[in-house]
Amino acid sequence: MVRRHIAVTSTSPICGADIKDLHHIFFCVVDSGRAGFGGLLRYSNGCWIQGFYGRLGDVDILKAEFMGLLQGPKIAWDMHYSNIICVTNSALAMKLIQQPLQPCHAYATLIANIKDFQRKEWSLEFCPSLREGNQCADFLSKRGLHGNVFLVIVDVPPHDMVELWLLRLS
Repeated sequence: MVRRHIAVTSTSPICGADIKDLHHIFFCVVDSGRAGFGGLLRYSNGCWIQGFYGRLGDVDILKAEFMGLLQGPKIAWDMHYSNIICVTNSALAMKLIQQPLQPCHAYATLIANIKDFQRKEWSLEFCPSLREGNQCADFLSKRGLHGNVFLVIVDVPPHDMVELWLLRLS
């Protein structure tokens, strides 16, 4: 199986350039105990690849962070990408992923699953971001919070998000 590293063209309606890296940008929100997560995969030049969002129910913010940090790389792996930069606003989640696994941690299984993706034959890097860093991922996470499905894959930017997406590209 060949992993994608450089995509010369994109089928996205909001793209059309040579691309070298894939960025997974993720955020989550918790409101009154309900949690939603959302994120998007885009090329390093900003072009849309795919988005995702989902609802987790009654969980804490850290579990929601880990679920989103697991879903993005999982989607990218399934799409055969090989050079991923995963951006998150959760310093705690990043710290727990980067340090040795603590088997007694409440989310040790989720952390181990994320670490499994780091051991695959590809480049997966986690980088910090401010929440304000990507309003589109925040938009998708809020959609997840108010939805009723665990995981929704979005092939094109949702209609009510297109203006926000185009604004971030300018």
